Amino acid sequence: MRTEARSYPFECVFNFARLVREQRGPGILTSALGPLSTALAAENAAGRVVNARPWLAHLQSLARHALDTAHSQAGVLCREIGHQFWMLGAPAHAQSWLEEAFRVMSQAQDRDGQDSVLNLLSLAYGLGGQYQRAVQLSHQRLTQLAAYEPDMRHGEELNNLAYILMLQGRYHEATSTFRQALMIRRAAHGVPSGQVARVLHNLGYLAFKQGRLARAWRLLMWALVMRTTLDAPAHGIALTISTLGEIALARGNSAQAIALFDYGFLLRTHWFAAAHDATAESQYLLACAWLKLGHVDQAEPLLVEAAHVTRRGLGEQHRQMVFILTAQARLSLARNMTTMAQDQLCAALDIANHVLGVKHPETLVVWYWIAIVAAQAGEYGRAQQVLETTYAHQQELLWHGHYQLGETALALAQVYQNTGKPGQAHTLLLQVLGDAARAGTTALPAFIDCTTLLNVLDTNLQK
Repeated sequence: MRTEARSYPFECVFNFARLVREQRGPGILTSALGPLSTALAAENAAGRVVNARPWLAHLQSLARHALDTAHSQAGVLCREIGHQFWMLGAPAHAQSWLEEAFRVMSQAQDRDGQDSVLNLLSLAYGLGGQYQRAVQLSHQRLTQLAAYEPDMRHGEELNNLAYILMLQGRYHEATSTFRQALMIRRAAHGVPSGQVARVLHNLGYLAFKQGRLARAWRLLMWALVMRTTLDAPAHGIALTISTLGEIALARGNSAQAIALFDYGFLLRTHWFAAAHDATAESQYLLACAWLKLGHVDQAEPLLVEAAHVTRRGLGEQHRQMVFILTAQARLSLARNMTTMAQDQLCAALDIANHVLGVKHPETLVVWYWIAIVAAQAGEYGRAQQVLETTYAHQQELLWHGHYQLGETALALAQVYQNTGKPGQAHTLLLQVLGDAARAGTTALPAFIDCTTLLNVLDTNLQK
């Protein structure tokens, strides 16, 4: 494994911890916090957040000492530690330290400090899947901002709130909130700007999650042009390019998706460390594209590495592991290893239920694949039950033209067909294709397959 010399920023952290252990006077905290913040910011910006792990024990000891002595910088230090845990994808630890920071800053009546902590705290709860608490904190921050700040800072918090609503699957609320954020940021920063590009990207990603692929593509291309024109950081450009790849994959254009994912992966590895969770996400997306093409041998090593990096950097109980385990189950299914696929999906479902919630759209995707495995194993009764429940929940959450509705309806119609219920299959397909026609998404692969099956059923019913 490649090793690197310890970087200058973490020499600062080392010296910081050493000085505290030697207890060279009460001024140490004040004088060392500046270099510490600079050190952590430099490592985070370089994508080397994992380098903070060896020093977090020292930093936590320092924070406890600061809390015990009621040091004026105790709240700031707790916030730094909470932020670091958030960057590491450890939401429970982040929440604990940020809650402590908020308590200390509230006692000190540090309004700006409370504001910055609330922002991080809402994101930490969102990362941990505690969406109700995250939304509550975002609303609390918006109320505080309204009391003493102009609208310029509302855009940031509205963007964060909308992102949490999107993760929760509350797509309609997220759309209106993103639009409010976009209006404020346009007024505050002008067009083009990095802030506006970020909201445009999020709006595009939301449209993709809703299945509105043409709209998503337009918004993301607008964000990409803006980011490249402004010479934005490579990781932001890579994120937009990777999302465009996801749209290409949903449209059935796997070759274009692979090209986009490859480019996004190169940008991310250039910006981040090779073992960063952002590069693991790119590996997962690239593996999905190869799976779509049926090239399981190309997909397997990418998924193995993505799982390894995610477990090491973010832990087992992270939403990214849900996606990776589900993709590994798809790979096992392609090799007719149904028992292994079931085990992988059960592991993914445990994490999804805990982190995302039982009715989250991404949890429903895991249930969809559980039904597919059951159908392949000939367990049509179980497959029908799971697909009917999944489809009902998806109808509540997703836009009526969403491609996932087409995929679930197709699988359910095939189960009906295989169990001698062609009439139910016919009715279901007519309904989902009617919704897709009104949404303008009938050209998506899932709905094309629905149309093909409907034509087969029509022919059989006429005989």
